[in-house]
Amino acid sequence: MKLYFFEENIDKMGGVERIISLLANNLSEYYETKVISLKKTKKEEFFSYYDRVERIYIDEHNYLSSWHNNKNIIKKKIYSLYYRFNNMLLLHKKKKLFRNIKEDDVLIFGRIQVALKWLPYLKPKNKIIIRDANHYYCNNEKDKSKINNLLSNYTNLLIVSSEESKKVYKKVLDKCPTVKKIYNPLGILPENLYNYDSKKIVAVGRYDTQKAFDVLLKAFSLVYEKNSDWSLEIVGPKYAELEDLILELNIKDSVKVTPALKDVKLALKDSSLCVMTSRYEGYANSLVEALVCAIPSISFNFLLGVEEIIKDGENGEVVKLKDRFKYFDGENDDEDIANLANTVSKLIENRKLMDKYSKNAIKMRDSRNKEKIIECWKEEIERLEND
Repeated sequence: MKLYFFEENIDKMGGVERIISLLANNLSEYYETKVISLKKTKKEEFFSYYDRVERIYIDEHNYLSSWHNNKNIIKKKIYSLYYRFNNMLLLHKKKKLFRNIKEDDVLIFGRIQVALKWLPYLKPKNKIIIRDANHYYCNNEKDKSKINNLLSNYTNLLIVSSEESKKVYKKVLDKCPTVKKIYNPLGILPENLYNYDSKKIVAVGRYDTQKAFDVLLKAFSLVYEKNSDWSLEIVGPKYAELEDLILELNIKDSVKVTPALKDVKLALKDSSLCVMTSRYEGYANSLVEALVCAIPSISFNFLLGVEEIIKDGENGEVVKLKDRFKYFDGENDDEDIANLANTVSKLIENRKLMDKYSKNAIKMRDSRNKEKIIECWKEEIERLEND
């Protein structure tokens, strides 16, 4: 039996890409493992793979992609011809790949949207596991119909990361596959990186509307009015829109924006508090990583499942959104920003409470233990093998 992992683009930085590399590397000790990526955009992957894990890129040489919107008519026509030829080539490569997949092999999709792109090649006899990386509400009505078909008729196992997500799928699907809650394995060796005296708030994530860093900056500007000795570091993005907002809010001297780091512990080192303002998360890897490194954390009650990461009043605090569905859709509310700022101020002005949250945060290490999580995956794969 072979394991095939499928993902959109394994060479970029992201939570799903990190988890695919972790699962593939660790499961390759027990199974022949291949990772299939639809695209290749960099010379090497952001997250490393063991040599025994074979990586296959479907669209590896998209040389003329920059000519798509070129003003030069000749270049535009050349791109049009190339695009048609490349699509036929990709179709051939996909069909060839599936001809080599046997009934005993297990196909694991990093996210539902990637599985939808491979749906024309899937057969009910294939053994298929799909991770719910972005939950059901993230999809439009057309895709929800496709997802219903995919999960009801082709999928053997759906992996979710929260009880809330599990309930949603069991409610909305015509015919629900087996649904298991398995947390993501830790990609770091936990250590105590908490340092209240640094007076540094940290946030980690790529630049995207989903992460709502604009909300974070507005909330921090309110915190800064009374606590000007505290600073904020946002690790991951480097975009002009953020820089402009920082200047507009007059917090340039207390906010640092740094590029993504392969070693997330370097980003978390000497942090006093982690804050997440995401509109939604499939699984908040950066939040979990902060907590297992003993850093107290604050988050909105995003869709879905933050309560299984932050135990409100125990290892951090969950700020209740006025309307979590409107926030999910991209709307900001001044009341939510003020509530977040008040919660941050409450914690940073109470060292005893912060120390308590830090002490309790490390309890999460056991439930996210990599060896335990890999063993859960092995059990599910073996169950499919024996069906």
